[in-house]
Amino acid sequence: MNNVQYSAPITKRENVLALIGFILSFFVAIAGLICSIIAYKNYKEDNSIGGKNFAIAGIAISAATLGLTLLIIIIWVPLVGCTAASIVGSV
Repeated sequence: MNNVQYSAPITKRENVLALIGFILSFFVAIAGLICSIIAYKNYKEDNSIGGKNFAIAGIAISAATLGLTLLIIIIWVPLVGCTAASIVGSV
């Protein structure tokens, strides 16, 4: 008989901040971006923790959401201003 000993698999500790940043990126983009960047920085400093993919996804989703929000604001504000001016000017 072989006397083989099996050990438990090595698992990475999970980076909770990466998961929080990922979830926040859908609701509060700036908070999700900040949490995800901090989580990714923590991953780069200590490779024994997980969460790299959640952090990257949180950064990407937050950045896209913030970019679209900014684009909508840049387009919407002048349109509302022109509409308000035309309404006031016609009275």
